[in-house]
Amino acid sequence: MAVFEGALERLSLQANQLERLATSPMPMVIGMALAAAEVVIRSATGTSRIDVDRDPRSGVGADIVIAQTPVPGTHVSRSDQVRLVVSTGESGPA
Repeated sequence: MAVFEGALERLSLQANQLERLATSPMPMVIGMALAAAEVVIRSATGTSRIDVDRDPRSGVGADIVIAQTPVPGTHVSRSDQVRLVVSTGESGPA
C-alpha cells in the first residue's frame, strides 16, 4: 500500500509541474475595451493575474487598452502576470 501511495504522490507532483509548464500565446488586446481584453486574456491563457495601470491619453477613449505586457505571441502560463495600460480618456498636461 505504501508503494501505491508513494507513486500517487509522485504522479500528483508531476501533474502540478506540467500544469506550471503549460503555456499559451498572449493575445493582442491593444485597442480593445478593458473588460473585453480581460475576458480574451483569461480565455486564451488561463491567467487571472491582470494588473491595470491608467494613463491619460488624448484621442483615445476611456478604458481602451493602449499597451500590454507581455507582448502578443509571447507564451505565458497560468501563473504569469499580465500588465495592461488603459487610457483614462483625458488629456495629460501640455
